[in-house]
Amino acid sequence: MAKKKPPPPLFLAFSLSPRLLSRHTHKNKNKKRQYNLGFYLTYLARWPELCLSAVEERPEDPSDGGGTASAPASASQTRTKAKTKKKPTGGAVLGYILGKVEGKGDSWHGHITALAVAPSARRSGLAKALVAELERRAVSANGRFVDLFVRASNERAIRLYEGLGYVTYRRVLGYYSGGSGGSASASKSGGKGGAGGEDAEPESEDALDMRKSLPADGPEKKSMRPLGRAIKPHELEFD
Repeated sequence: MAKKKPPPPLFLAFSLSPRLLSRHTHKNKNKKRQYNLGFYLTYLARWPELCLSAVEERPEDPSDGGGTASAPASASQTRTKAKTKKKPTGGAVLGYILGKVEGKGDSWHGHITALAVAPSARRSGLAKALVAELERRAVSANGRFVDLFVRASNERAIRLYEGLGYVTYRRVLGYYSGGSGGSASASKSGGKGGAGGEDAEPESEDALDMRKSLPADGPEKKSMRPLGRAIKPHELEFD
């Protein structure tokens, strides 16, 4: 018998901040698989509009100057809530997404560096909502596509992104160097990490570079046509 999906959690979307990051409930016990704090702070400083968190909604405390409890928010309402000025009310941080924009000309695009969702909020549509919001902001920045890197063995993450319209553009041989939750280039300021979540294994491994065209790419969607060959990390246009 198939497992019944849990009901969607109630949440609000906010720009990610160091304080919200510290409240993220999905703490990996193996610290070698996490990005260091400086990596997160680089993204928060350079691309704050593409760093988002999902916070569990709870009634505002009148003693905090809040007013009445706000209406429930579901995954389908994240985009609207993300535009509000409301401050977090102390609920658990259920997930976050880190992104950036980079490139030149036809290669100007959005990039998903990291996506993490707490176990209690998985299979609820939260990951889909966070990715959709980042894509919307990449569209606003006139990006031609959104891309991400994921471990070739991370079938769960690959299925997630394929379901959201991403295709494998190319394989990057030995991209993940091992010993950290990021990539061979993640130690560089603003480097690409891995968008498969914080459960990724630390061994050296190939990455799949997955892409999804945005309206600026035109009806032919040239940016997401598979390259047809594997490349090595030093051949990447951006790091």
